[in-house]
Amino acid sequence: MTRWLVPLLALALTGCGVNNTEVIGMGDAAKGVKAGPIVYLLKGGKPTAVDRPGLKRRGSDLAMLALLRPLSAQEQAAGYTTEVPTFSEVKPGDVFIDESATPLTVEVYLPLPKNYRFSATARQQVACTLRAAKAYKAESVRMKISGIPGEASSCPL
Repeated sequence: MTRWLVPLLALALTGCGVNNTEVIGMGDAAKGVKAGPIVYLLKGGKPTAVDRPGLKRRGSDLAMLALLRPLSAQEQAAGYTTEVPTFSEVKPGDVFIDESATPLTVEVYLPLPKNYRFSATARQQVACTLRAAKAYKAESVRMKISGIPGEASSCPL
């Protein structure tokens, strides 16, 4: 019995004869991986998903902040437009998303003209952007500017 035990133990301790291998390179990182929040800009007048790099984290608040930033030169060259008002500087306190409200309410605290109202297309951009952030399952979104509620809209896609 011990005559078989010693070779069996030696075989088990040597790793069953598997040799070491070289490190296997996997090549370059995958292309097309989204780096920032997905927002909906307009292309041909229709909401279209666009990756907006520059914000490291994802989430609905950040997606909303990304939507409020001006179009980049590349986005403009690609034919994207927006009806959402844009601001060169936006920060987390500029947007509040009220999850408990029905419909979901996005409050914007930015310098907009008195009695400003988001257009129907701009509200669709917001609704699609928040849906893409996957943080909310709301069917529609209401924009509220400096405490004054506006109309609700949903994403047409």
